[in-house]
Amino acid sequence: MSFRIEVDEVFQVVRVEASGDLNPDVGLQIAGEATAVAEPHGIKRFLYDFREMVPRSIAAEVYQLPSRMGEAGMDRSQKIAVVYTGDEERFRYFETVVRNAGFEVFLFTDIDDAMQWLIGDGGS
Repeated sequence: MSFRIEVDEVFQVVRVEASGDLNPDVGLQIAGEATAVAEPHGIKRFLYDFREMVPRSIAAEVYQLPSRMGEAGMDRSQKIAVVYTGDEERFRYFETVVRNAGFEVFLFTDIDDAMQWLIGDGGS
C-alpha cells in the first residue's frame, strides 16, 4: 500500500491518492494521516482517490468501522468523497455503513464529480 496526501489551499480540500490492498486498518491509517494534515489548516473536506485500491475486507470488519473512525481523528463534521473503481458492492456497503452512523461520506466514480460535490454549496 502506498499513498500521497496533499492540501489544496484554494478549495480547502485534503486530497489523498492511494494504491494497494484496502482493509479497515489501512483505511484508518490513511484517514488518520489525512486528518492530521488537515487539522492545522482547519480543513474538513477530504477527497480520497481509491481507484487504485482493491478492497480486501469482510462485512463484519466494515460494520465495525464507524466505531473505530474516532481513533483516526475522524468526526461527523468532515465531508468525505471517495472515488473508486472495481468492486462496487464492497464500496457501497462501506458507504451505507458509515452514512448510517452519521458520517457524511459519498462515493463517486468520477473525480471531477467528487470535487464538485465537496466544494459545492451543498455542504461545509
